Amino acid sequence: MACGSQAFYRASMPRKARKGKLEGGHRGFLSPELLAEVAEHDVQFVQAMLDPQGQDPVRVPDDFVSNSAVFKAPLVLDIPYTGIWDPDLGKTVLPDEPDESAHSVVGLIPGVTNAVIISGNTLVSTPPLAPGAVAGDTDFKGLVPFLDGHETSRKRVTLPEGEGGFMINNPVRMGNLVVIPREDSLGRYVYEMGLSSGGAPWAADFHVHYGEDDAQVLPGALIVYGFGVVQNEWVKIATFANVPASGTNLINTGVAVNVTRMAFEFKPADSQAVPDVSIGIYRAPPADGTPPTTGVSFPQTQYATASCTCYTVYDWDQLTNLDQTSRARTTALSGLVTYMGDELHNGGQISTARLPPGITIAGAPRGDVYSYLAEMPEYSSDGRLAHGAYAWWCPETPAEYLFRAYRHATMDAYRTTSLWFAMTRSFKTQPLRLKAYQHLEAITRSAQYVALVGDPNIAFPAILAHAKLLPATSSNEGAIGKFFGGLWRRFKSTISNPDNWIKAATLGLSALAK
Repeated sequence: MACGSQAFYRASMPRKARKGKLEGGHRGFLSPELLAEVAEHDVQFVQAMLDPQGQDPVRVPDDFVSNSAVFKAPLVLDIPYTGIWDPDLGKTVLPDEPDESAHSVVGLIPGVTNAVIISGNTLVSTPPLAPGAVAGDTDFKGLVPFLDGHETSRKRVTLPEGEGGFMINNPVRMGNLVVIPREDSLGRYVYEMGLSSGGAPWAADFHVHYGEDDAQVLPGALIVYGFGVVQNEWVKIATFANVPASGTNLINTGVAVNVTRMAFEFKPADSQAVPDVSIGIYRAPPADGTPPTTGVSFPQTQYATASCTCYTVYDWDQLTNLDQTSRARTTALSGLVTYMGDELHNGGQISTARLPPGITIAGAPRGDVYSYLAEMPEYSSDGRLAHGAYAWWCPETPAEYLFRAYRHATMDAYRTTSLWFAMTRSFKTQPLRLKAYQHLEAITRSAQYVALVGDPNIAFPAILAHAKLLPATSSNEGAIGKFFGGLWRRFKSTISNPDNWIKAATLGLSALAK
């Protein structure tokens, strides 16, 4: 049953009730009074979603009934500064003095590993890309697709050095380092990472991934660009025609070029085709068992300090070591960004948004993440940095409530709803803090935890639909308590009133928002 479907309301109402009459007892239907009663039974689930810090964790009352345990854990991190993205230069401009302005970005992803993304990289270089020893070896070093979402890679551009294809903009991850590209003024998605082998010829495997499951194979060419250290301009590193399916190595050999920034273009063989592709860079052994390529260097990846496109990703440490746990799902997630400095240096702005599955900040026009979040038509807000910002998570698709393999990085493989904060800081030294809370429901057989069978609720899709009518963010720290209280009173009074079920059935959910 789809969450938030108006068909649920209409199917649940006797014909006469849909016309405004409270007529219950109809076999196969729930009366408005009964719907209100069963819905109110699980309103505490929504209360926990609104305020994971102040509420106990609650099992999801859907039809995936399991013998599960629930957990709650905070995560508190300082937010470092980055430079400011200049789309005309196509790079980060770093502040030189303590009193110069700077930016910051924070992302929250449901799950316990690779779950919190904060701008500012701790690494400046990584070991050379190296293949596994044998075919099928997954222990390789490289940049793999992350935050899987392809919708904004469907922008066709014509670069001065390009071939009129589509720019690729999926984030990539190596360990706890993430690179999320930003768009420059020409439509090029820039990754501020370099590949260098000291001027020697190097080899790197550029893998094209098709769609969510790599089932689609779209004939075409991959064009790799780099901003050359010597040339001081964008140059083509390589062009691979007739790109094969993901998993086949694309090897660039005999090229001695050092670059500080990279960009990727995909040109479909069919000029009318719209690609759904992402890029990965890594060295992996060939599937046919032949030895890895020899006689060339495997380049290091290098990153600029305080780059706008480089992030550090964190695990939810208190939730990553649950004993005898096989599957898990997030039931609530929230983030609060707080300014921790004095009143004399509290300038700046903050924008916040809850983004649906498949949408990432890589799609921000001209790389302006702040405006991109602030201008979202739904589930967003912006205000003074001094006031901070709060956001709470609510899934947009039923698939997001599926139990996943425990400790599997959600955003490495699945598209999910996420929370984002973007800050413009008047001073790079401004102290900012993130306090996040997550509730987790886990299938476990450990004697350390209390596992119980949850209760399904036939009204759960409607409960979740009502929750989606509530604002997702608050921009004023002083009003967060009022924000919780007001939202909760509004939700509870709406869900417990039989007349509102009739209104929803006849006029649609939007009527309840009024």
